[in-house]
Amino acid sequence: MTVLSATTIQAAYRAHTSNKRLVKEQKDLLEKRVKDLSTLSQLLAKQNKSYCPPPSLVNLMLNQMLFVMHSTSRFQIVKNDMNGLLEKRFFSKISNSLGRAECQTVARFVEYAILPGLLTDDNHLNLGSVWLESEHGQLTFLRLIRLCLHLATARKKVGSKRNQVQHGVIPFIGSEEDLKVVYKMIEILVVNGKECVKCEVVKFCQHRLLSSKSGVIQQPFFLGKKPIQLENLDLFQFVRSFLLFPSGKKVIVVPPNAAQERSECISTADRFRGDGLFSLVTRIVELNNDLYLTSKVLPEFLTVPLFTWRIEQKTIDVLVGKDRVQENIHAPPFISFVTAYVKCHQVDDLNDIQKILPSHLLAICPAPSVLSLCANMVQLGLSCPMVSNKIMIDFNGECMNGANVDSSFD
Repeated sequence: MTVLSATTIQAAYRAHTSNKRLVKEQKDLLEKRVKDLSTLSQLLAKQNKSYCPPPSLVNLMLNQMLFVMHSTSRFQIVKNDMNGLLEKRFFSKISNSLGRAECQTVARFVEYAILPGLLTDDNHLNLGSVWLESEHGQLTFLRLIRLCLHLATARKKVGSKRNQVQHGVIPFIGSEEDLKVVYKMIEILVVNGKECVKCEVVKFCQHRLLSSKSGVIQQPFFLGKKPIQLENLDLFQFVRSFLLFPSGKKVIVVPPNAAQERSECISTADRFRGDGLFSLVTRIVELNNDLYLTSKVLPEFLTVPLFTWRIEQKTIDVLVGKDRVQENIHAPPFISFVTAYVKCHQVDDLNDIQKILPSHLLAICPAPSVLSLCANMVQLGLSCPMVSNKIMIDFNGECMNGANVDSSFD
């Protein structure tokens, strides 16, 4: 028994050490390849030339990157949709020990390998077309998107002096410069007619990132914890989850010190990151100009308690149209979102609104969605130059009447 136990412990230790050594070797090799690729692209860019790496090279580096960024394989018992039988489904979880270096590697890889491959006119070099040809390619594509979304909200692992909590907030691993590349990739993948991305690629990504219905979010989203077929990659719910739970923990949505500290109860880092994610969603909505998509903004984001404290003031100014006061041509985004929601759902009174808005347990969020919506509507309405002196709100819950404004959906 003692010999068996010792052998088991030795085998486990050898496997752990071997895996750790292999991951480090592959990580160093990946970083070298990405650095060489970025150097080559930058040299050609100085000569006004662009470089699009072949799909074979990109797939090699992508598989290597996914291996480095994920843990060892494990399985989960799931139900087969085809025959209803239970089966093992193997998958790898996103590693919880990723840091700034890994995020920079992903950002550079996306900038110099993925984006050129998605935007090229050459069918033989177009990554989207290659990935959609097979089920394995589609899963690899989705794993890349999931990893990029995860890096947008992932925080440093606390433990070392270098990663200590700063002012009560754990720092993010991704810088804003790195995330600009990630946001650009997500935007071109889901916007109709954006750049040169193939239509079938856009439809595939829209189906996975934009088509889900509004749902109840009782706890934070943790991407990379389940097989990719079972995970919800809906961009709206992902951003809403971060605005509700910026710490990544299941806590009370309204901070207990909100009454005293006001907007300072939301950390600057969380507000800045939430602002970037929300701005990404609103850009996608405006560029697609789709009624259903536009109608999702109100229930997903304007029902978040203290919403105006969770994003930057400059974004609020754009939202209510302060940046276009002199133009006075189209309705500001805030009015367009409300108009689209009313048109899409034919809301007549408050009881109708309560039935279709997302709800939360009061233990987690003491502010019901309809009250949060009312508070946010008042704050944004009073800040909106188009309706600030015309809006009338019946606090008894009967109706909300605004001024007649132009809408891009009329």
